[in-house]
Amino acid sequence: MSAEKRKEFMFEFIDRGYLMLPERKITRMSVGGGRGRYLLYLPENHGKIWEELWKKNAKVDVFIDVSSAVFKT
Repeated sequence: MSAEKRKEFMFEFIDRGYLMLPERKITRMSVGGGRGRYLLYLPENHGKIWEELWKKNAKVDVFIDVSSAVFKT
């Protein structure tokens, strides 16, 4: 898919209230006391979107689609 088509596709999702992100990895961060947190880093090339959401104190729902390869034994 060309860069222009990808951009068009992305904005179509945004108009509907969805944002499709490329594949991400989850990182573990220890907080002390045996508890941990997991971080999902967002792509920097969407910086303007993240900044706008942050400024508006927007609440977002996150849905994660996990590859079926993760569950194969």
